[in-house]
Amino acid sequence: MTSRPKIIGRLFPTWAWVAIFSLLGSAVAGAFIPRHLPHIHDEFAYLFAGQTFAHFTLTNPTPPLWRFFESHHILMEPSMMAKYPAGPGLALALGFWLGNPLYGIWLTGAAFAAATTWMLRGFFAPRWALLGGVLISTQFGPTHYWTQSYWGGALTATGGALVFGGACRIWRRPRTGDALLLGLGVVILMHTRPFEGLLACLVPAGLVLRRWLGHDGAGHRPTLVHFVLPCSAVIALGALALAYSNLRVTGSPWHLPYLEYEHRYLGTPAFTWQSEPTEEPAFTNSAFADFYQDYVQTLRYEQPSVAARLAVRLRLLAADYFGWALGALALVGVLWQPDWRVRLALTSIAVIALPLALSYLFMPHYQAPAAALGGLLAITGLRRLFLSLPRRRRHFGFVAALLLLAQGLSLAGDTSNQRRLAPRRIVPLRQKIEDSLIAGAGRHLIFVQLVKPYYLHETWVFNYAPIDAQPVIWAWDRGPAENRLLMDTYRDRNAVRMTLRDGKITFSEHPDAAPPPLTPP
Repeated sequence: MTSRPKIIGRLFPTWAWVAIFSLLGSAVAGAFIPRHLPHIHDEFAYLFAGQTFAHFTLTNPTPPLWRFFESHHILMEPSMMAKYPAGPGLALALGFWLGNPLYGIWLTGAAFAAATTWMLRGFFAPRWALLGGVLISTQFGPTHYWTQSYWGGALTATGGALVFGGACRIWRRPRTGDALLLGLGVVILMHTRPFEGLLACLVPAGLVLRRWLGHDGAGHRPTLVHFVLPCSAVIALGALALAYSNLRVTGSPWHLPYLEYEHRYLGTPAFTWQSEPTEEPAFTNSAFADFYQDYVQTLRYEQPSVAARLAVRLRLLAADYFGWALGALALVGVLWQPDWRVRLALTSIAVIALPLALSYLFMPHYQAPAAALGGLLAITGLRRLFLSLPRRRRHFGFVAALLLLAQGLSLAGDTSNQRRLAPRRIVPLRQKIEDSLIAGAGRHLIFVQLVKPYYLHETWVFNYAPIDAQPVIWAWDRGPAENRLLMDTYRDRNAVRMTLRDGKITFSEHPDAAPPPLTPP
């Protein structure tokens, strides 16, 4: 084992240096985006959750006339809250408290880099763990959508790194601190991506169980006090928090908001083994009906074969999680005398990847619990190549610099949507309209009317809670009679109808309402 470089360990632990490196990189890249704005439905929902938590509440009461304010991925009954687990929203709440919700995202990126470094330290000497943490922090930041959008992904990956790192340490020597961090990793997965998180915990659980039962003899069994109780206590607290959050949002500790939303608005099963519902949801909003019929159902019935779907998704994951530089090293690690570390990583990745072939929906962050294992495979391959060199040619600094250069070239050649900053510099049209209204006088109420064809993934109706406090309220146009009820509720606001048709926006005066001083941007 090579000792930790003195300059690294003197001020901060290795993982802390990597976290600082990641945070600075995200901040520098983020400086090139004038305004960090949400662009798609999911980001708006995550921000809504973050704003709710930032006000120290778990959910919001259902507003009167709530059908005017329905927004994608936000549950309206029995309470008003984003359908997603609480973890990403809590990270954004931290950002809100610090002055910008994106700060919370940058911190999750730094946490992922630190957790990966800590995990790798359980498998390798400090310098290899440091290099692996730096490589991971560049692969998933600073321009990656995990650190420059409100979709996230880094927090889930942090949970996976803590679970795998904790299991490795407990296998070698059960300690209370490692047990607590493993339990924390399980809780993070529970509150970010519960299904994939459960799959991620299966192999580490088997490893820890085997160690606890004492395959090396009774003298090596971890004690109840050092491992079982601390880890179980953390997981139990996380489960209680999840149950209480469910109770507040859906009225049942056992019913996730995600499932309640899917039942009300989507109805299409997420996995191939689930049967199609006998009837589609009873939509009262044409925008949600369009999303269901033209996107969700199309996605389900126009899927390629399982083999073709799996090949496309694996190719996307390989490009996003590795690139050609880390991918080549990972391939070396897999093919060149694979040891127990490689077998552990490959088995875990295979289990976590099961939904790739069995689900209709896919995004790279669905596989985030396995992200740190990519770093493990890459460092394994690099270390094997390094040790194959004659001893006099093993210059770690030169090899590290060469690898970082190759990593930089790999990232520079990646023009995928997951890593492009240019689209995030564009101010959405909805935001331009809202900015124009806020810059003028008065308070406003906009009735939105969408006419096919239009872009299904663009968010128009979205309001923070409490809705009454917003300077501009966005609402669906539900016809003259119902609109009149809403205008009676907000008599102090200028009401206007906005119509989106063929990509063009027109404004018209609503009956009995004075239009705001607005020119379409």
